[in-house]
Amino acid sequence: MCPMCGSSHLRAIQFDFGRDPETGYRDAGEGFRCLACGAEGDAEDAEPPRIPPGRENRLPEECALVTRRNA
Repeated sequence: MCPMCGSSHLRAIQFDFGRDPETGYRDAGEGFRCLACGAEGDAEDAEPPRIPPGRENRLPEECALVTRRNA
């Protein structure tokens, strides 16, 4: 989930800025972009989606639909 707005509509993005000239380490990894609010950040900052109790075996899309209907 997006840490800014709570949306579960996230897209994973890969980044690779190459090798840092000062340290020699490669600067690459994975991040996220929120399709609802436009926030971007590291993949670790995005929270896993909240799954309602009793819905653990369903797909995330099905859980989102069930959550919206019950709200």
